[in-house]
Amino acid sequence: MSRALDKDAIASMNASDSQKVYDDIVKVLDPHYHSLRHELIDFELLGKGQLPENVNTVVLENSVGIPKIKLIQAFVIARKVFFHFKDMGTKYSKEIRDATSVILLTDPEHLTACNARKRLIQNIREKTVFELGLEVKSELRFIDSLLTSHLNRHTKSPTLWSHRRWLLESLQSKDLPLDVSRDLTSVVMVAAERHPRNYYAWSHMRWLMESVDGDETTCLTIIYNVKKWCLGHPGDTSGWSFLLSRLSSPTFSTTTSPIDQKSLICEEVLGMAVSLKWKEESLWVFLRTLVASGNITDKCRFAFLQTLEDFKRTSDDAKGQRISQSAHEWYLEYGQNMPPHSIKT
Repeated sequence: MSRALDKDAIASMNASDSQKVYDDIVKVLDPHYHSLRHELIDFELLGKGQLPENVNTVVLENSVGIPKIKLIQAFVIARKVFFHFKDMGTKYSKEIRDATSVILLTDPEHLTACNARKRLIQNIREKTVFELGLEVKSELRFIDSLLTSHLNRHTKSPTLWSHRRWLLESLQSKDLPLDVSRDLTSVVMVAAERHPRNYYAWSHMRWLMESVDGDETTCLTIIYNVKKWCLGHPGDTSGWSFLLSRLSSPTFSTTTSPIDQKSLICEEVLGMAVSLKWKEESLWVFLRTLVASGNITDKCRFAFLQTLEDFKRTSDDAKGQRISQSAHEWYLEYGQNMPPHSIKT
């Protein structure tokens, strides 16, 4: 949402019905309002005229629409409520949570609001493990909803991703289980879909994989899902980079036949790239790096190098020529050498 305010937005900040707007928005942000459904909430900010003037929110299944003008009104009230109650302790935890929910929906980089929500959970941490689990899962549902909604600033917010990491660390500190596969498919991949090349989303997933002792099944499931996602987003360099990191991880190296598995992935990606004539540079960077690692079959290495030669010889596209030439030169300089004379020309 743009930080610039037009005349209508400024007028709405002084509207007499701001308290009602705030109450209505708080209601749909309350986790208990959606407690019968476990899906994440898809928040969307609506433009002027998309809803009648007297309608503050619209809820359809797991989707919540809020007019931007109304959110600005609610934000003004939320700031007043928050700074009034933030230092008054757990007695006013609901008021603090409600206000910070509105604030974070408006501004995902509001660190003070995130820290206040951390303090609410820290107070729970002094009680039972069960209570902590319930509180953190409720908080995760709200934060994950922000990270995966159609909100451009939220999906790539370093503050929200950092807060999510803190929540998972809170669960780990009490030996509560984390669902890594669910986090990948339901949160990270969705956020990466909303905002291409989402560095913060994939960095969060890297940290998560390094923090959890996953078994072979989990490792291979993660790799399969990421490979499938990358093939659907061939130009997303962050996704390919994460996949490459998983194929180079110690966990993957101890799986059954890692060289054969890595070669099969290389062959599948190469085959798709050739058949669909993909020229996304990030895809070819992935392939050249994977082949250069040396931990693939000679058949796969030869197929890659032969494909580059074919591209250089037959492609009449300047971009394709440049990418194939660059990939070949990089491989010859840094890769496990395959004699150039063995490549058909």
